Amino acid sequence: MADEKYILDSDTVSANLNEHPGVQRRLALIPKESIFLNVVSAFENLRGWFAQVNRQQPIGRIVWGFNGLLRTLNYYGQSQVLPYDMAAATKYEELRGQHRRIGRDDLRIAAIALVQNAILVTQNVNDFAAIEGLRVENWLS
Repeated sequence: MADEKYILDSDTVSANLNEHPGVQRRLALIPKESIFLNVVSAFENLRGWFAQVNRQQPIGRIVWGFNGLLRTLNYYGQSQVLPYDMAAATKYEELRGQHRRIGRDDLRIAAIALVQNAILVTQNVNDFAAIEGLRVENWLS
């Protein structure tokens, strides 16, 4: 386990920020230097908060949305974040031709995990399980 590299998917990041006991229990067992986030998940998580604060809603919900945005920014800022580089982009193009039913961002995250030879930690096991060679774990179950 210590030699493995783990990449947290967007849903796992959100669960950890919400103090999900299963995610926190597993993170406590793994060296911090083995845990990675990725820029595509950052995009997904931040996009969700941007949408939240842009909705017409009561002031308290807007404040809550900005607080969530700030927590997420801080979390990513204190973490090891992997890029979507040319190797991942090339792998994504390969995967896109094989997996038309899996969403664009999910395929990009899978490409990062494959290029990094990492385990992807996600609740979305069913979609990702279809990708050959991708190792997937669900810490939210």
